[in-house]
Amino acid sequence: MGGGAVDDVTTHPATRALVEEYAAWYDRHLDPQFQDVLLALPGDNGERAPWAFTVPRTKEDLIGMGRSFARTTFLSAGNITHDPATAI
Repeated sequence: MGGGAVDDVTTHPATRALVEEYAAWYDRHLDPQFQDVLLALPGDNGERAPWAFTVPRTKEDLIGMGRSFARTTFLSAGNITHDPATAI
């Protein structure tokens, strides 16, 4: 946008909304209403991990991942198309 370096991405008008959405993505993992969509079933250690950080090994894994990504992408109306799982 030609303004040069941004001092604080959390407050700059061009980046604030994106930062807030990424923070909300992480916060949703602690929200009971989102846990069944965003977290895989317990693994060998008995803990649930985010689908975004799960290596798919079964058809059910892929279905769970798809539901997770679709649900989080829907919240931004597709405007934020790359959730943190994209970096994997």
